[in-house]
Amino acid sequence: MLRFLAKFSNLFTGIFSWFEPIAFFCIRAWLFKIFFSSGWQKYTAWESTKVLFETEYKVPYLKPLTAALLGTGAEILLAVFLLLGLGARLPALGLFMLNLIAVMSYGDFLFKPENLCALKDHLSWGFMILVILVSGHSKISIDHLFNRLFSLYKY
Repeated sequence: MLRFLAKFSNLFTGIFSWFEPIAFFCIRAWLFKIFFSSGWQKYTAWESTKVLFETEYKVPYLKPLTAALLGTGAEILLAVFLLLGLGARLPALGLFMLNLIAVMSYGDFLFKPENLCALKDHLSWGFMILVILVSGHSKISIDHLFNRLFSLYKY
């Protein structure tokens, strides 16, 4: 009986391992949509973004304009790198830090009972980013392609 269960488990493991790269790509695509659209909205409404960083967002240790520039640029660039699977875990680490800073700087709002849905979103994104940080980009990525191409040539 145990042998049958082990074979059955191995069969499912083999089948579902084919879907792992697709699942990782879907996570990266979803995170791209979230962070890129947020950064793009900040970029296209720059005057409003500056006002938000001066009045609402309290980013520690940075001046409001510096925080706005870094946050907007990071959301756009890191999201693109993450989607492409370029740079291994560095874009994921950057977005994780950005998400953490967003929660900390907007904590007065997020931790009120009536705003827990917004906090839930940040927690979900954080856990998705952690999956990428721990496991990497998987096979559907530019990094994987480069590894395959350059491992063919031994110097």
